[in-house]
Amino acid sequence: MIHASRGMKAARQLLEPFAGILISDRHGAYGTHPTHQRQLCWAHVIRNLERISGRKGDPGELGLWLVRVARLIIRLEHAWRRSAYRSPHYRRRLEQARENFRVALEQGYHQHRGQRTGNACKALLDDEPMLWQFLHSPGLDLTNNTAERALRPYVIWRKTSFFSQSERGDRFRTRVVTVTESCRRLELSAYSLLRQVCDQGIRKQPIALRLPIDHLYRIPPTRQLENRHAA
Repeated sequence: MIHASRGMKAARQLLEPFAGILISDRHGAYGTHPTHQRQLCWAHVIRNLERISGRKGDPGELGLWLVRVARLIIRLEHAWRRSAYRSPHYRRRLEQARENFRVALEQGYHQHRGQRTGNACKALLDDEPMLWQFLHSPGLDLTNNTAERALRPYVIWRKTSFFSQSERGDRFRTRVVTVTESCRRLELSAYSLLRQVCDQGIRKQPIALRLPIDHLYRIPPTRQLENRHAA
């Protein structure tokens, strides 16, 4: 969706029909999405912690410790994923890392209350449930890198063009980028697909061509995981 704003109203309009789990950064516009349906991007969390680690004294030491724990969490999740989410060992270690992370944040909040470091720790404690959605929904990515990579070609296109000058142009960009990115993910030719759609339209025929997205989503999650490992 193309919108003049990146605020809460635009996010609500975009996500209103979305019933899945949103993997995002901590941008405030996503605050209306239910907490139990959000997974925060750990890459963004680590960037926030690295800012703390660059400070002098106790805040810097706390930041370094939190960064190490956060990176350990990512490594443990990857190991748990490689076990097809069957390993109780990695699950227990993730729970231990979660407890250590929370305790360190609480200590940082109480020791540096009213300061930048304390405020940052308090904010992460408030968002803590959204850090661990992947424990309850195995298969979730820990970052929103996939979405950012999907948006990158459009962002470059926007910066190197005159953008669009009408509502019709906005709709065209939204739809054509959606189609081309979907085709890329499905390993289909966007040119061939659009050519078939245009051919049906010129002949005044119903547009019968459909991407096989529904079919893909009917694959059981365990089968999807096996396919990813095989790839």
